[in-house]
Amino acid sequence: MGCSAYPLENIPVQVYFRYVEKLDSAAIVALVRRKSGLTQSQLASRAGTSQPAVARYESGEASPSTATLLRLLRAGGYELEVRLKKTTASDLSSPRARKLRRARGEINALMKSAGASNVRIFGSVARGQDKESSDIDFLVDFDTSEGLLPIVRLNNELSKLLGERVDVAPVSVLRPNVLEHAIAEAIPL
Repeated sequence: MGCSAYPLENIPVQVYFRYVEKLDSAAIVALVRRKSGLTQSQLASRAGTSQPAVARYESGEASPSTATLLRLLRAGGYELEVRLKKTTASDLSSPRARKLRRARGEINALMKSAGASNVRIFGSVARGQDKESSDIDFLVDFDTSEGLLPIVRLNNELSKLLGERVDVAPVSVLRPNVLEHAIAEAIPL
């Protein structure tokens, strides 16, 4: 299976839909536009907005209102379904979780410079079950077509920054059963 710049396109449908639930509006708008085969200008025209606005939404520079998001999705031939589902509660009060919150800006800057996006934590830290021996698990979107060396560097830089063992896991390289589990407990950074 080849690697895609868009990790969602290569994962099983059931996992895909669980993954979409965790995406932000920027990723949803970009995904719908790509899947519908439209340019930003075409999507904007169909939705009654401007191309620069669509570009800002896709980059995360701005967030569309719910009404605008629904118009953009409909213009691309999609609709949004939202549901509440009871799940395991997360507990982000551990020392590691507090350390992540304090370093959020630096972590996101390192992730962005390495080409990683949609940063989430999962594993024992996300569940509030981390122990002294635990590492910090990050789940990210990352284009692996150029290799995984940036992820290796990122692991080292984050470990140095946080003073903790770190594992950065790109969505596109995880086995489906591991990915489904990671997505189920993932919490946006």
